[in-house]
Amino acid sequence: MIGVPLSQYQGFDAPVQWRTGNRTFDLQLDAFTIANSTTLTTFYGVTIPASMLRGRMVEISIDGTYLQNGGGGSGFTFQVRLGGMVIFEDPTVNYASSAVPHTIGWRARLFLENLVTNAPRLSGEHWIAGSPAVVGDGNLGDITTVLSWKFGGATALDMTIAQLLEFRLAHTAALPSISFSRLMARADVFGLNR
Repeated sequence: MIGVPLSQYQGFDAPVQWRTGNRTFDLQLDAFTIANSTTLTTFYGVTIPASMLRGRMVEISIDGTYLQNGGGGSGFTFQVRLGGMVIFEDPTVNYASSAVPHTIGWRARLFLENLVTNAPRLSGEHWIAGSPAVVGDGNLGDITTVLSWKFGGATALDMTIAQLLEFRLAHTAALPSISFSRLMARADVFGLNR
């Protein structure tokens, strides 16, 4: 119903107001590249302030490129840590090498919530183009050229204190012609104001 304040609905207190938008609390536009390394390296980290997830959710968007010109199949391991605890880790498939260096568009979109006290839950999706664009990064080709995976994880962690959320990556081969670059990362919070 339009024009009816949320305080009229059961379960909403008068001082609680709904945010119709979101608020960006971290934005990184500088490039960060991981090349020639099989060591898990943090490519984006953001501190979740104490009690921020009470009645709220955090959305993380990360965009970048993956260069695979190593002469053979190679992939990477993707890991997410919260408060130093691993809540997701898995290796990707091996991506075929290209005789001509090219970048493949990469994106991850993740949600972190804590609906149950001290039981944060992560869910998200990871996309990577299966082949390069004619010009630029990524590929708009048919459905077989874009690879997408859904993932998630949970842990028992005290979210009433600030916790570091980290995104990490390690290549399966240490070659200078294989690299991952984070080009942009953004953290937004949305939900109930308290």
